[in-house]
Amino acid sequence: MAATGVEILTIGDELIEGRIVDTHSAWISDRLFVSGLQVARHTSVGDDPGAIREALCEASRCSDAVVVCGGLGPTNDDLTAQAAARAFGRPVVLYDEALEHARAIFAGMGRTMPPNNARQARLPEGATLLENRRGTATGFYIDEGRCRLYFLPGVPHELRAMFDRLVLPDMRSRLEARLARIRSIKTFGLGESRIGMLLEDLGVRPPGRLRIQYRAAMPEVHVRLVLAGFAPGDPTGEAEMTRLERLVCDRLGHAVFTVGERGLPEVVLNLLEARGETVATAESCTGGLLASVLTSVPGASRTFLGSVVAYANAVKTGMLGVDGASIVRFGAVSEPVAGAMARGARKRLGSTWAMAITGIAGPSGGTAGKPVGTVYVAVDSGEGTVVEHRRFFGDRDRIRRFAAWAALDLLRRKRLNISPEPV
Repeated sequence: MAATGVEILTIGDELIEGRIVDTHSAWISDRLFVSGLQVARHTSVGDDPGAIREALCEASRCSDAVVVCGGLGPTNDDLTAQAAARAFGRPVVLYDEALEHARAIFAGMGRTMPPNNARQARLPEGATLLENRRGTATGFYIDEGRCRLYFLPGVPHELRAMFDRLVLPDMRSRLEARLARIRSIKTFGLGESRIGMLLEDLGVRPPGRLRIQYRAAMPEVHVRLVLAGFAPGDPTGEAEMTRLERLVCDRLGHAVFTVGERGLPEVVLNLLEARGETVATAESCTGGLLASVLTSVPGASRTFLGSVVAYANAVKTGMLGVDGASIVRFGAVSEPVAGAMARGARKRLGSTWAMAITGIAGPSGGTAGKPVGTVYVAVDSGEGTVVEHRRFFGDRDRIRRFAAWAALDLLRRKRLNISPEPV
């Protein structure tokens, strides 16, 4: 078996100029990693024939496989196929199968293929075609020495379908895979540096096999445990990974809200749905953000009833029944008002639970006593109200997002009978 060095080469001026983010490399790398194939390098070049040729030649010398993304379209800045032909000393030839494929796509839309789409069928001699069921650009691969180079269109839904259906199975058949056991542990309430300190000693055991990866996915922090080096079919490592997972969860405590891929809004909704409970929200500084992240979860309507966006004090008093005297005495951003908002939303909307948020998101409006980032989040169940005072830092969007997650986490901890004090 060959070694497993794979390079991903993305092509396009829009990448080099920063107009779009290279999501292809991240997605392909993740697919390869979970399949046990090692990515050695990501490279991006613009729509320059010389730069493309140079990148292709270097990649073919250094890698066992190269995935090339983009530049197979019908316009004059789609130069990948021609550059590949020149890089490896091959003539460009017309592939009738690729030409008929493009014509069939247009015919299926009731249209005649424009002449410039024919250039998508002119590919390096000796290429093996890769069927594109979602677009006009036929992919292909060519072999140069020990390296196989796969050329895919840059349109995301086309590329991903072709990669999973054609490229990944071919790579698995050619390259040696070393699988990893992986756990994703998601947290809220502890900073990345604090989590790193709590888990610092774990990275040295078992020697050379465990990697702990940290990702700040605002406002969550994700910890990924990677126990690497297993051959396909090797059952070992699962018990060790389970032990490590439990150890990490014990150390991080109530900051851990899930092991897996669910986000906090989904975790909270699932927790309530399992008990046949419902939730409503009352929001001031977040302006409906909390309701938005809840309704982004498929099936949220089974649990989430609705929201009152009480931005003005008159709405707080008129819609939620907040005592106007409390607003005068304590201010709209205060513990009494947050609690009253939660109680009012629960009663008004008839839910089992209600969350409320009031705060100062900035950039103006702060005072010495209540600086920008001051937030109160509340949860009410009809059997009592819990309010937390939090202080967040950053720009307006960051403060609002952290406030929404603080409310979600307070409800999670309250529902699980965990101490309402912030973790």
